[in-house]
Amino acid sequence: MKTVPEALRPAWDRKFPGRLDWEVERLNAQGRSLDLDPAKLTEGIVQVELEWPVRDQWIRVRATFPDTYPDTRPHVQLLTDAQTWPKRHVSPLDGSLCLLGRDPRQWGPDDGLAGLLMLQLETAL
Repeated sequence: MKTVPEALRPAWDRKFPGRLDWEVERLNAQGRSLDLDPAKLTEGIVQVELEWPVRDQWIRVRATFPDTYPDTRPHVQLLTDAQTWPKRHVSPLDGSLCLLGRDPRQWGPDDGLAGLLMLQLETAL
């Protein structure tokens, strides 16, 4: 079942048919309360907000997929209270997370956003 109407799908989903649905299915399988921003979709931007399990709690995050996805990783931000953010791996300005180093070879498109969150979020926090 398609989660986003064809007319609102990003260019990268047309290049890699079904990739957006694959991402949404994987995020829904591990996370909860997934929301795709409909206003951003009309602008051609895929931005999702969801809760992701870390240890014994749920952490609210926002991920924005770049136009160059899946060749480049999504940008992930914490949506929790800034007072609770760790001192490392999080921008104090906007909650942007550093989940991988600068080397682009660290991003594996086969993992997708769910894989990135599973492998790196707990460590970053």
